[in-house]
Amino acid sequence: MMVVPDFSFKAMENWGLIMFRENCMLYKPGVSSAVDKQLVSLVVSHELAHQWFGNLLTPAWWDDLWLNEGFATYMMYNGMDHTNPDWHVFDFFALDNVQAAFSMDSLKSSHPIYILGASIIRMMKHFLGEKTFRRGLKRYLSGRRYGVATHNDLWAALTQQARRDGKTNMDIKSIMDTWILQMNYPLITVTQDSQIPFRLSFRQERYLTDPNATDPGKHKSPYNYFWTVPLTFTSSKTLKFNHTDADITWLTKDHYSIEILSNDLPETGGWILANVQQYGYYRVNYQLSNWDALARQLVENKEAIPAINRAQIIDDAMSLARSGHLTMETALKTLKYINNETSYIVWKAASSHLNYLSGMLSLTPAFGAFQSFVKDKLAQPLETLGMTNAGSSHSDIRLLVSLACSYGVETCETRAQSEFSQWMVNPSRNLIDVEFKETFYCTAIRKCGWEEWQFAMKMYKQSDVTSEQQSLLRALGCSELPWILNYCLQVITRKNGPIRLQDASTVINSMTAGSINAKNLVWRLFKTNFDLFYNEFTKLMSGWSKLIESLTATFNTELDYQELQQLVVSKADSIGAGVKALRDAMQKTRTNIQWKSKNYQAIVDFLEGEGCAVPAV
Repeated sequence: MMVVPDFSFKAMENWGLIMFRENCMLYKPGVSSAVDKQLVSLVVSHELAHQWFGNLLTPAWWDDLWLNEGFATYMMYNGMDHTNPDWHVFDFFALDNVQAAFSMDSLKSSHPIYILGASIIRMMKHFLGEKTFRRGLKRYLSGRRYGVATHNDLWAALTQQARRDGKTNMDIKSIMDTWILQMNYPLITVTQDSQIPFRLSFRQERYLTDPNATDPGKHKSPYNYFWTVPLTFTSSKTLKFNHTDADITWLTKDHYSIEILSNDLPETGGWILANVQQYGYYRVNYQLSNWDALARQLVENKEAIPAINRAQIIDDAMSLARSGHLTMETALKTLKYINNETSYIVWKAASSHLNYLSGMLSLTPAFGAFQSFVKDKLAQPLETLGMTNAGSSHSDIRLLVSLACSYGVETCETRAQSEFSQWMVNPSRNLIDVEFKETFYCTAIRKCGWEEWQFAMKMYKQSDVTSEQQSLLRALGCSELPWILNYCLQVITRKNGPIRLQDASTVINSMTAGSINAKNLVWRLFKTNFDLFYNEFTKLMSGWSKLIESLTATFNTELDYQELQQLVVSKADSIGAGVKALRDAMQKTRTNIQWKSKNYQAIVDFLEGEGCAVPAV
């Protein structure tokens, strides 16, 4: 294995010589955080997995590249769990992969398979069972080693093993082709019959963030956007969350819906929860009475539902509100209890939606009230965990401290500034907790000025620890002073400057995650220097698409849409395939515009109901 300083990829799995970027291989105890250590473990495990999935057995063609990346991503969690079982990494799988893939795979411009590979592999493992899945993989790898394979070879090996293990009716190809040969994923609506309480129906439909978006027609569905779906559910009556493959009910691609009869369903006032442990790659919707019952359960006793499914409830509800399948009023009820939540998984799922709301509200009268709401919800978890490095719960407190400082919790901001100032007085003695460095660096520069920015740049140049350099890079983009941001942009785009091109996106992402002033400035400079940004960022793996996504994530006005449209018209011929990122941004911007128009008043009503007054206009 070799570390390469100037390397645009995180790593590359060459057979015999795996190459890594510095921050994906190097870790220094006492300086690097636990998250940095986990990143190194993830990437190393991922690249080692490629020695089997990719090198020992190679996809026959590019359209099966997901066999490489999907299995390497899935297996890297196995590697981490084996070496560090105390990390409980599989608890994070649904968050890092399923929910992350959901957000990218809900557009009409999505690719049918690449981004969901690891998630559907995990789903297969669940409906096949652990032993059958492992034996089937061994059959697949050993049967075609040192050769090439297609997804049909994988399906055949798994089907043979399933039948050998007594699962005689299982044809993996008929199930899994519905997941890899069409884009997007299903929304499953679960309804309990009010007249016959032991009858339950499941109905499937294609899920899109914007159901009204224009379909570019690039990818056709051979199944008319129906899937063969492994369904699981539990209820307030049974509280069964340890489902196996024997507990699965199948909704096939040939059926719009199915009904089942079950004695496990609750009486009036109880709740049903589908997609137990979120093994399935689908979202879930319910009748309003069930959403209300789930929200009540979270308030009364959240521990009755595992953290993975608590995160799922919030993510599904807030996402369905964005797509118009659920009212914002109902979705926001799932956040009412979160002041009693300390789980990293749940807060991470919630934070992505809180940050989206923050971006959508940033120029509205409701923004101050929304910030107050989030600060109120953070107060109790911060007090419960304490602002210290809490051993095995470091992920929990690290995330909460990050949210607290970014939403303006005074105690967090004051401590960040104080400890950063102490470091400036004695640069050789940095007493900031390693888990809070990134947050405290950023907060100090955001709240202070030029002297702090210069100090961070100086420390960046002097540091020989990659994780420390990354934390300082992110901090450089945190200033809210336009002239400092402008200077920073000049530094990171200067050829042969102190910041390498591969790291420039780190600073820009930090800028666009900050204040509205920072976002507007970066966007203005991007338009003025479009060709420079395009030429430089297309040199990086996914650099261009990630840059556009970062710059435009909170666009939500007609002016934003028109500016993107003008760029597409003026640059389409010169940037070729690069225009897709701009068109995706246009689609997301249109969705944001519609979302804000539809949901703003409901958010205002909710905030005022929570005691956070919104100024009248």
